[in-house]
Amino acid sequence: MNVDNRIARAEALLATIPELPTVPTVIVSIVQKLHDPEVDIQEILDLLLMDQVLTIRLLRLVNSPYYSTMKNIVSLKEAIVYLGLDHIKEVIYTCSIIDLFREGKGVIDRATLWSHALGVALVSKRIAKKVGYAEPDNAYIAGLLHDIGEVFLNYYLEPMFAQIAQRAKAEGHSFHGVESLLLGTTHSEVGHVIGKRWNVPKFVTDAMLYHHDPTHAPQDDADLVSIIAVADQFCRWRSIDYGGYEVSEGGETEYGAWLRMAEHFPGIDADAIETILRDLDNAIEDIRLQVESIFLFI
Repeated sequence: MNVDNRIARAEALLATIPELPTVPTVIVSIVQKLHDPEVDIQEILDLLLMDQVLTIRLLRLVNSPYYSTMKNIVSLKEAIVYLGLDHIKEVIYTCSIIDLFREGKGVIDRATLWSHALGVALVSKRIAKKVGYAEPDNAYIAGLLHDIGEVFLNYYLEPMFAQIAQRAKAEGHSFHGVESLLLGTTHSEVGHVIGKRWNVPKFVTDAMLYHHDPTHAPQDDADLVSIIAVADQFCRWRSIDYGGYEVSEGGETEYGAWLRMAEHFPGIDADAIETILRDLDNAIEDIRLQVESIFLFI
C-alpha cells in the first residue's frame, strides 16, 4: 500500500473518533507568527497574554534547571529577550502539547510517551548542531512532535492499540510494522493528518510522515527528517522508548538516515558519525535529567 493510500486510511480512521483534541487558536496564531521572519516581539507578547495557562507554564519552564537562568525571570518579555525568538518556539511547543499526554489513560503511560517525545527532541537538536543543520530549533520541534500519531492511537483507539502493543512485544516487531498490518496505516500517517489539521509547518508534518522512511522524504526536508530518524533510533536503543513494548528497527532505517547526512552535510563521514554517537552516549544521563526536569516543571 502506497503512502497516499495509507494517508487516506488514516483520515478514515480519525473520522471514527468523535472528539479529537485541537490546538487552541491562540497557540496556532503564535506558532504562525514565530515562523514569520519579520515578526515583532510585541505581537508575540500580546498573543501569549491571551492564554494564561500557557504563560504560566512558559515562565515555570524558563526558570527550571534546564535553562539555568542566572536570575528569576518574571515577565514574558524577559523570557523572550533571554531566550530569543527562535528558542522561544521550542518552549511554546513544549508547553502547548503536554495536555495531549493524558494522565491515567491509554496502553502506554503519560510519562513514558512524554519521555520518548522529549528525548528525541533534545537528541535531534544536539545532532542538528553537530552536523551543521541551519535551524536546530526546528529539529527540536520536529522531534517533539514526530510520534504524535502514536499518542493519538494510544489514547483514542486504545483497544486496537493494545493489540498492536501486545503483538509487537510478543513477536519482536516494531509498532510501525504491526500498525500497517492491523490498521492499513501507521502512526506516521495518522500524525501527518493531525499535523495538517493543526496547520503546523510542513517540516513538522514531513518529519511525522517520513521518520521511519527518511530516504523517501521530500528533498526540502530530507536532511531534517534524517536527523529525526537517527535521534529516534538512538533513543530507542538507549531505552528512551516505549517501555519495552517494541524493538528498535535499527538497521536500514538508521543507516539510511546517517547515509543521507553523510551525503548532504560537509564533514560527516564514518569517523564523524562515530564521534557524534560517542558524544551523545556521554551526554545520555544529562539528556535523561533534562527530560525529567522539563516534565516536572510544566
